Amino acid sequence: MHVDEDSHDIELEVNHEARIKEAVGRWIDDVCGTDPADHDWTSEGEGGLDENPGVWSLGGTKLLTREHCTRCGLCREETHAGSQRNPGEAAVSVRYELPAPSDEDDQSGADPSDDGDGDSPPAPGS
Repeated sequence: MHVDEDSHDIELEVNHEARIKEAVGRWIDDVCGTDPADHDWTSEGEGGLDENPGVWSLGGTKLLTREHCTRCGLCREETHAGSQRNPGEAAVSVRYELPAPSDEDDQSGADPSDDGDGDSPPAPGS
């Protein structure tokens, strides 16, 4: 009996439209659109390193990036697994979140206690 020990990665495209619709729910009319290209993304004010805002190292080659739309406030987090990812782990995972209405004055999602050294990624769901 011969067992093939080779493995193959298959990259699946992220369905951004479905993820945005899921994140915004009934507030779909309050965002710029369901295509990421409809938004004006920035990482300014998202914490992370001063010289690279919105980026955190999660250890090894894993990175987290966080951006928000300057017009509607929709937040996007991408986790890049890097070259040391586990078998079957996606190379990139994406999460969208619309800030709660009480956060309208500060839609950046920035952590006011972040000192800019890049060692404190945002808590999940924040």
